[in-house]
Amino acid sequence: MENRTPSISKADRLLLVSPVTLEEVQCAVMAMQSFKAPGSDRFQALFYKQYWSIVGEDLHQMVAKAFREGRYHPNMLDILLVLIPKVDNPSHLNELRPISLCNVAYKVITKVLVNRLRPLLSELVGPLQGSFILGRGMGDNIILAHEVMHTIYNHKKRGRFGSNQD
Repeated sequence: MENRTPSISKADRLLLVSPVTLEEVQCAVMAMQSFKAPGSDRFQALFYKQYWSIVGEDLHQMVAKAFREGRYHPNMLDILLVLIPKVDNPSHLNELRPISLCNVAYKVITKVLVNRLRPLLSELVGPLQGSFILGRGMGDNIILAHEVMHTIYNHKKRGRFGSNQD
């Protein structure tokens, strides 16, 4: 197995730390689902989409400042944790699903980061890692592990074993 240290080019590093553009913020907002449950600020993405011409520059400045200074307004990080029932009339905690309701500004920051990192992931994530890369899933590795164990179990020769390394 090839032993390599994941790295990115200097140009890619500069791209990651470059100033956030208005277009990046607008793209992040427009890609959001309009009617997702709001965070503690009570605004849905629809508000930012409909009133982009009014609030877009202010949102851009807020996101750009967060990237530039590494600091956010304290309220931006407020997250509401809500328990959603999995069944009618839940009576046990395992019948509830926790979800986090984040403010749109927080979601925009994370979306801009994701959009910047996504093109670099194939260089950073190993070929056998099953997550974070489009077209790969944990299910692929589960099937592979099952096939390996099936082969070991059904092979007539003794002395074979399986090992899991993370």
